[in-house]
Amino acid sequence: MAIHCSIGICTPIPVVDSTIDGVKRLEPITPEWHRARSALLAPVGNNIAEIYVDGWAVADARNKAAQHAVEKKMKYLFFLDYDTIPPPDALCKLVYHLENHPEYDIAAGLYCSKSSPPWPLLWREWSNGVSWDFTFGEVLLENVVGVPMGCTAIRVSLFERLAYTEENPWFKTNKGPSVLSNGRMVSSNRTEDLWLCKRLDNELHGKILMDTSVYCEHIDHGTGLRYGLPDDCLPLRRERERFEGRNIVLHVGCGPRTVGVLPEEFHKDNWHEIRLDIDPKAEPDIIASITDMRQIKDNKCRAVWSSHNIEHLQPWEVPMALSEFHRVLEPGGMAFIQCPDLEAIAEEIVNGRINEISYESGAGPIKPLDMIYGYEKFLVNGNGYQEHKTGFTAATLAERLREVGFREVEVERGPWTLVAKGMK
Repeated sequence: MAIHCSIGICTPIPVVDSTIDGVKRLEPITPEWHRARSALLAPVGNNIAEIYVDGWAVADARNKAAQHAVEKKMKYLFFLDYDTIPPPDALCKLVYHLENHPEYDIAAGLYCSKSSPPWPLLWREWSNGVSWDFTFGEVLLENVVGVPMGCTAIRVSLFERLAYTEENPWFKTNKGPSVLSNGRMVSSNRTEDLWLCKRLDNELHGKILMDTSVYCEHIDHGTGLRYGLPDDCLPLRRERERFEGRNIVLHVGCGPRTVGVLPEEFHKDNWHEIRLDIDPKAEPDIIASITDMRQIKDNKCRAVWSSHNIEHLQPWEVPMALSEFHRVLEPGGMAFIQCPDLEAIAEEIVNGRINEISYESGAGPIKPLDMIYGYEKFLVNGNGYQEHKTGFTAATLAERLREVGFREVEVERGPWTLVAKGMK
């Protein structure tokens, strides 16, 4: 029985000359792209298929991918170009937008041209250049007319509603000559992605959105240079002004808003919470694993709050996560970490209380086995994120924090819980 796939992912890769005369090969991909593609998270409940259209000109490749998506009755087509390095939450966020904004046909991430200076590939009006008029991190829902296809999700029904002919396909690279207009020379060139956007605008009056938090780097295969927004550009200045005078607390493994609540100290006006979780159903600001938080810049946060997260990691992943906590903290910033206390749990087991209720949590009664392996109620319901894979004593947790560079480390033993803090 064939399995229906709701999302197709396509990375068109061109053909280039190899080192052997007369032999062609596919353009190599970079290790940076491969790692980012491997880290890409999938939206919950979707089957995903790879669509291979290698070796064609980019417009032809995109047309073939779109035709395949239509034939297979897919819901979304996601283009990820081989020189575009996405954040792990790119696909989840873009599909989320299309699911919750059915009036939009295209949802794009943000990346820049491979130029000096780099320019954001975002068009708010035709024939007037790209737009710098946005705040980095915001979702642009109005007046977006053109986006690139390097990290973009498209509603497949768009291709069913937009007629396809050989003369007027969905994607077309138009390299026409310059023409005279009112005495001026005007280039008629248009890339294949803007061709689709222009057709959507003219023929269907369709809508496009861009999530600028889905921020990709554009890598040059020849030099290894990675292009992004210049530090002094308007979108980044606006983003810095937004948080000026406020401390950022990164709430990792935040869970749903109704469950993951920060201590009262972080609710004061001088704090701003950024929520991060690997589970899209928690509706975090950033969908990512705590072992790879590359969307957060170095030295960005005043505090990291982690409540019952690190026990869900494999033992070898713990240093990765703690190193990420350390990296995103500004000098003098603090990490606050809570997790089960294996010593307290062991005492319960030795005293014959392995199946007795130790305490009542917001989710329900907790037994020693729940603290060791994960809360049974969540695991039975299929939430694999809640499985416990490692554990700590006060001594081992302090040691792990010091190993990655934290200083002034303190670990207190509360009822069933270790409460640790460390300074960068």
